[in-house]
Amino acid sequence: MIPITLGIYKYIGNNTTQWNSIMAAAVVASVPAAVLLVVAQRYVAAGVTAGAIKGLSRTSDRPPRSHRRRCRASAPPPAAPWTGP
Repeated sequence: MIPITLGIYKYIGNNTTQWNSIMAAAVVASVPAAVLLVVAQRYVAAGVTAGAIKGLSRTSDRPPRSHRRRCRASAPPPAAPWTGP
């Protein structure tokens, strides 16, 4: 048993190439992956976002408490308002 993509590759001949059949097989081969992505889109997006933000826990969309305290304590004091020339 071989993967369908390898079967498509082997189907392409040296002299005769039936592009209609090859493209139809490629679409049929991509349908399961597309359906799986549509079904799991929420989880894929959440995983990509959680992996891109340092310190973000997997169960919530806010950083852990220790991170929030540390960031608040290390923030510089607000600048004095500009009074103009």
